[in-house]
Amino acid sequence: MKLHDLEELRARISRFTSRLEDNSGVGFSHSYTFPNGETHHYRFNGVKSIEVFEDDLLSVFVWVWSMKDYLKEVAKDRGTDPRRIEEIVDSSSELQIVSDIANRAKHGELNKSRSGYFARLERPSLTCSQKGIGKITVGAFDVTLDVSDPSEVDYKADIRSKSGATLGDASNVLEKAIMAWETKGSQYVP
Repeated sequence: MKLHDLEELRARISRFTSRLEDNSGVGFSHSYTFPNGETHHYRFNGVKSIEVFEDDLLSVFVWVWSMKDYLKEVAKDRGTDPRRIEEIVDSSSELQIVSDIANRAKHGELNKSRSGYFARLERPSLTCSQKGIGKITVGAFDVTLDVSDPSEVDYKADIRSKSGATLGDASNVLEKAIMAWETKGSQYVP
């Protein structure tokens, strides 16, 4: 593996991270049936769906974790013991959490936890400030929200342990994990 391959991975992570920041999209709908049997339909126009956000988020987790293998190969090519890269993971709780989430996403279940928490990504949610809403249409069983400014939408996903304790916000954990690779990894690989 060459340094060029590592640079391509860094660029890929940057592109996926940028996609997380772009909230615009075609919209999505959701239905809810109340205990009395009434079903209400909710439509959100002008934003990306929670599923698309979640897909992009999980992609970043997987690629950030893949950085470990890239760094180990480049370090080995430069005469550095690849165990030094494992030491970076051992010293970063964020990288360990990223490992749990990426491996769960790749394998469907997590049998072994690098963090010890068996970290899991919770279903994302979104909020929108009043400033971002262009129009709300309310019908008997329908609500349509037209988002005029997607930058006013905030997507959030918590990370929880096996016991249900909150370990952090997914975006913050990713930011710190990327920073760990860039600062600590640069000791061994430029």
